[in-house]
Amino acid sequence: MYLYIDFEKCRGCRTCEMVCSFRWDKSFSPTRSAIVVFKNEKEGKNFPIVCQQCSKPLCMEVCLNGAITKDEKKGVVIHDVEKCLGCKMCVLSCPFGGIGYVAELGVARKCDLCQTYSLEPAVAQCEKMCPYQAIKVLKEEEISSYVKKEIYNRIQKLGKHYETLIR
Repeated sequence: MYLYIDFEKCRGCRTCEMVCSFRWDKSFSPTRSAIVVFKNEKEGKNFPIVCQQCSKPLCMEVCLNGAITKDEKKGVVIHDVEKCLGCKMCVLSCPFGGIGYVAELGVARKCDLCQTYSLEPAVAQCEKMCPYQAIKVLKEEEISSYVKKEIYNRIQKLGKHYETLIR
């Protein structure tokens, strides 16, 4: 499973950060979130950065205490905070910047698609609460068809937009 983020729909409202921090710590603090929204003011774009749920996670390989494991059945990389030493090796090893460090707690923080959250069924809270529907949890086999559909819809919208400009 993967967290697909549609950068065209994301408005940088940071609701995902707030919901995520509440999920983990019952607080509204972006510094405690497993998702971070970077804003590119020059381009006018927002880029939520989150764990990519790698098939061969480097973070798991470098974890000194076995705090990071992969649930092969679900395809989700899980971080056990109780085992975390706070050494930041996982943070340094992630090529995508998908793992953060919560200094106040002295532990790493990464997205697990809310698979370890106490709510049933396990639903990614950022997807559920995003006001712009920019976040979607997809299975690997769904990604290409979903992206193709989104691109097709955008082309259709652009065509209609240009049609109205020409008339």
